[in-house]
Amino acid sequence: MPLSSESRRIEDRLRLELEKSLPLVDFDPLLHGRYRDAIRTGHRLTRTLYYLVPAIVFGVMSLSAGGLSPAPADFSELLGRLEFGLFLPVFLLVAAANSGRVPDLVSSWLHVGASLGLWCGILVLQYAARHGDAHVPPETLGVVLLGAALLCGFRLRPMLWGIAAFTALGLLLEWQIGIQAGEFPTDALLVVALGGCAAGAACVAEASRRRLWIAGQIADFAARCDPLTGLLTRAEFNLRFPLVVAQGRREHQPLSLILIAIDDFRAINEKFNHIYGDLVLHRVAEQILQFGKRPLDLKARFAGGKLAMVWYNADPRAVGEMAKQLLQAVRGIELEQPSSGTAPRLTLSAGVLTLIPDERTSPLDMLKTADALMYQARSVGRDRVVVRNLIDEEEKPQPHDLLVVPL
Repeated sequence: MPLSSESRRIEDRLRLELEKSLPLVDFDPLLHGRYRDAIRTGHRLTRTLYYLVPAIVFGVMSLSAGGLSPAPADFSELLGRLEFGLFLPVFLLVAAANSGRVPDLVSSWLHVGASLGLWCGILVLQYAARHGDAHVPPETLGVVLLGAALLCGFRLRPMLWGIAAFTALGLLLEWQIGIQAGEFPTDALLVVALGGCAAGAACVAEASRRRLWIAGQIADFAARCDPLTGLLTRAEFNLRFPLVVAQGRREHQPLSLILIAIDDFRAINEKFNHIYGDLVLHRVAEQILQFGKRPLDLKARFAGGKLAMVWYNADPRAVGEMAKQLLQAVRGIELEQPSSGTAPRLTLSAGVLTLIPDERTSPLDMLKTADALMYQARSVGRDRVVVRNLIDEEEKPQPHDLLVVPL
């Protein structure tokens, strides 16, 4: 089928979002769910690596006698407990959440819990180290927050709140330690600077991700939908048509392929110019869009002035009459008067092939047969339909504009 009205609405909103200078806060609700699904899928590996690296680093430090120098026994014991009681379980939880087998809501809360656990664990280590003889660099928390901002693709607002909260906690910790030591807390300034960098990186990364996603979605729409007619492109039709044929084969359902040519379309282009020809094509497509609105029905611009339709599970005996109604609808189109001459009368020639696909049915052979039927309709006078029904051979002759070709 062509792009639905919802898809058109989504495309319009995508273009509006792309025009915004910084689409961070007012991201369209219609797009937000699709965007978050894409981000979750695209960041599975980086999120897993984000939690894996601290688990490995602190694991090595806890198992290595010289990992921290000097390293008091009580601090080494705390580090071991955090590694095997927090950092390693956090990584395993995130790996499970990123497996794709966990519901999105559960996965989101697992990531929230994992992030809070990791950041709290680092704060505990820094607090214990600064009140003992061990050393954990004060910039550790800031680096971890910066990594989350760049690698994890979390929602922007919760990410900014998390950065602000843990930067404030790190600032208080370093400030308290500096005051107790009777020194100016320069490490506190470093914590604030890294927190600010993490917040800025989160904003820039989110803006870049959204713009890239929006541009990709618009490009996808452009590849799938012909902008002039609103029908599927030939490339998209070539992708979908074999799938519909396979579906009909599995379900043993009838399939009708209709190839349509606008009569004298080349002459219209030459006589009135291509802009007027585009108008003709657009008006004919408007009528085609009214026929066949089921999920597996297809409508595409096949080539130039040729169009294609696929009706899935339509009554084989009614297909010819439906095609005839399309011809009548196109005959009733009233075109604008061209700058020179009178508006042409529009007619169509169509070839219709109806069958139930089986193992021997080839989409390419179906197209060749329907194309031959369409040219036969043009050769016998145009403004008519030629039908070949491979399901029921005992079709009765129809009026002059509907010819049934028996086997």
